Order: sequence, then structure tokens, then C-alpha cells
Amino acid sequence: MVGINFGTLSLMRLWLDCYNEYMIEVEKCNKIKDVKKRGEALLKVEAEFNL
Repeated sequence: MVGINFGTLSLMRLWLDCYNEYMIEVEKCNKIKDVKKRGEALLKVEAEFNL
């Protein structure tokens, strides 16, 4: 039997929500045709996710 307390579950949910937002932003960035602008946008999104 495995026990998970509510606090841990809440943190996991918060992280998953942030990750889903991150992936949506990455998909938007991947639609940018200019390679330099796409790279800069991806770096910005990654930096915001890692905060």
C-alpha cells in the first residue's frame, strides 16, 4: 500500500498544470518560421517554466 498525502498531490497537480502550459507555449513557438526568433522564444518559455 502506498500513501500520498494531500500536500504532495497538490504539488504534483500544480507542476502538471505548469508543464501543460509550457507545452502549449512550446507548440506555439515551434510554429515560428524564423529560426532565430523561434530559438529566442523557446529560451524565454523555458526560462519562465524553470522559475
